[in-house]
Amino acid sequence: MRWLRLVLVLAVVGCLVVGYAVGKIAPGEQFVPEYFQHKVGNCYHFHGTGSLLATMDWEVVEQEKNRVQIVQTIRGAKAALVYRWRPQRLELIYYGENYPYENHLWKRSNIREVVLQAPLRLGNRWRDKYTEREIVALDEVVELSCGRYEALKVKKQYRHLDAVEYEYYVRGMGLVKSEYRSGEIGITTKLEELIPVKGVVGAIP
Repeated sequence: MRWLRLVLVLAVVGCLVVGYAVGKIAPGEQFVPEYFQHKVGNCYHFHGTGSLLATMDWEVVEQEKNRVQIVQTIRGAKAALVYRWRPQRLELIYYGENYPYENHLWKRSNIREVVLQAPLRLGNRWRDKYTEREIVALDEVVELSCGRYEALKVKKQYRHLDAVEYEYYVRGMGLVKSEYRSGEIGITTKLEELIPVKGVVGAIP
């Protein structure tokens, strides 16, 4: 009976691990990758106000294992962004402006910014080299041109600047809005359009 009990325990643990790997199990809303863009082929258009650099496009071009590469376009300039995720953490680990469509997923990390950190609960805080972040709302209502959504709101305090930024993440969609404030400067970026892989324009799942 002892070996049977051991087999059952290992089977349950195996199911939990597999569940986390495919994103189907998220106790306490802690499966962080559900709150980020990672489907290859999706294109996102963000409209910005307050700065010419606030309007941008994101295109998901590569994804292997727990890494995803996004090509970001701002005023014609392109850059590659590589994010790495675990069930309880999402990090920006690479930024490069040379050959943005080349696969950069496994290049040496040149940046480390912890974008989201579990537990995804009100008041949770974490820090990295340049910022301190805190979850300040779990169901903040965000009005987009494509609809009305409830978002996870993260306060991002820059440690060496007199500036603060609020980021809004919607489960199943990812980052949909950011608000940057520094003195009298205010910059807002909002998701305006998503072109899914299937080519249906304007609809956000």
